[in-house]
Amino acid sequence: MKLVEITKGAKTSDESVQIGYELAKKLKKVPVIVHKDSPGFIFNRINEPATLLLSLILQDGHPTPEEFDAAMKPAMPMTPFELMDYVGIDIAYHSLDYSRSPLSRIQTSAAMDAMMKAGTLGKKTGKGIYDWSAGRPTIDLAKATKEYEINHLIALQVNEATKVLDEGIAESAAEIDLAVGNGGGSPFGPFALAQIVGYDVLVEKLEELYKNSSWKFSNQQN
Repeated sequence: MKLVEITKGAKTSDESVQIGYELAKKLKKVPVIVHKDSPGFIFNRINEPATLLLSLILQDGHPTPEEFDAAMKPAMPMTPFELMDYVGIDIAYHSLDYSRSPLSRIQTSAAMDAMMKAGTLGKKTGKGIYDWSAGRPTIDLAKATKEYEINHLIALQVNEATKVLDEGIAESAAEIDLAVGNGGGSPFGPFALAQIVGYDVLVEKLEELYKNSSWKFSNQQN
């Protein structure tokens, strides 16, 4: 991973930030300055709403994780639920829980609570959302849901990225794209993707998510 987020706290001097920035460059990393401390900094915060969506889909029970992943598979090498299993349900759970207070719209779901209690944490335990006992799960593309598509995930990312920019956490859209691209290995950051997809399409996808019962579950709890 190339990204290093140099985070400026309330008492961090400009000199300290610059030293960290130059050190990261000497280590052949890609430093990005986080001008205001925020949960998840830039990269993780921008991706947190997508994790919330996965949690709420699990809560609703539809579409199934495989149906959702099958819809995303043509656009990514490792699909969202598969990646959550690979990294660990506990990691996703604690990430959501950490963001619960500062970002009140973020929360865990009862479905994830149950998986934590059962100890079915994904690949590390042999079973989570998928069964990993025989190796990496096979996702049947024929099962792809029509309820969600890749632009829903892009819309969530772009929406949060605009908040990161508006709150002064990052200095520019270019810095945010740099952080997201180098944090996740994507060739495009959220603002570059927005230019490709179109903001009108992304707004439409956000409205679809808001009308979805899963997303309303999140808003009713806060």
